Amino acid sequence: NNNNNNDVNGGNNAGVLAVVGAGAKALAIRALRSTKVKTFLGLYIIGIYVVMFATAPIKVTPEMEQAFEKHMEQAMDIPNYDETLEELSLVEHELHEAKVFLWWFRPKHKESVRAVQKVYDEVYGRFAKLEDERQAIMSNALKEMGIWSEYGVSDAKEKLWTAFYGGKEFAKRQTFFDSILAIMFNRDSSITEIVVTILFRFIFNVSIGMIISFFSFFFKLWNLVVLYQASFWSGLAFFSVGIIGAASIYLSYILLVVGGTAAVGVAVIGAASASIQASRQRQPINN
Repeated sequence: NNNNNNDVNGGNNAGVLAVVGAGAKALAIRALRSTKVKTFLGLYIIGIYVVMFATAPIKVTPEMEQAFEKHMEQAMDIPNYDETLEELSLVEHELHEAKVFLWWFRPKHKESVRAVQKVYDEVYGRFAKLEDERQAIMSNALKEMGIWSEYGVSDAKEKLWTAFYGGKEFAKRQTFFDSILAIMFNRDSSITEIVVTILFRFIFNVSIGMIISFFSFFFKLWNLVVLYQASFWSGLAFFSVGIIGAASIYLSYILLVVGGTAAVGVAVIGAASASIQASRQRQPINN
């Protein structure tokens, strides 16, 4: 009887899998015929290619390199910059020392803080002008290189991977804390339930981390376009390509995490189910 039941269940399972497989195949074929899906897949492939394989369309020549270094030397040699920065550092330290505990309730210290703050504001104002002058020179140097040059593309990729790994670190850190809390406050739950809970929290944390880091890259990339002083259409094209590439990388990672985590979850649940079934089979049958 048990063998017959197993054969029946196996046949039912095979039939269900066949129906699900046929439905999934039909859905995939229908989706691939859609213009929107084709456009999405095309942009996705382009994004992966741009980030992982494409090189900068503008190569840096020795003349461009020499002009860039000349501008950078000029930016580094702004008169009184280093002296003003050192003066600002000293005044900032003095201001920090003046702000003793509850200084705003103590008239003597409050007056001292105000006096140092006035000096700090004056020095900071002078330093800000020098810093703006330096940034303007550096921006002009980058403008001559061009946003599509090896420098611009390299800067964009660096900001992308910095934001991406920042999102990964956020997910790892949050999942670590969630795992501790899950173990501490779910003592009545089985190991399988705790593991599945942690897996779901990991997927959630990865999604949140990727979303936050994507928008971080969004603003960093825009600031990079502004820094290179790209023209409107050139900057818009560079920004669009960068966003498409970043979205492709983030989507790939999220799908990889979801697929891998789901596989682990299914394996854990399957192992737990098999263990329970084996335990029941070992129990003696009461007549």
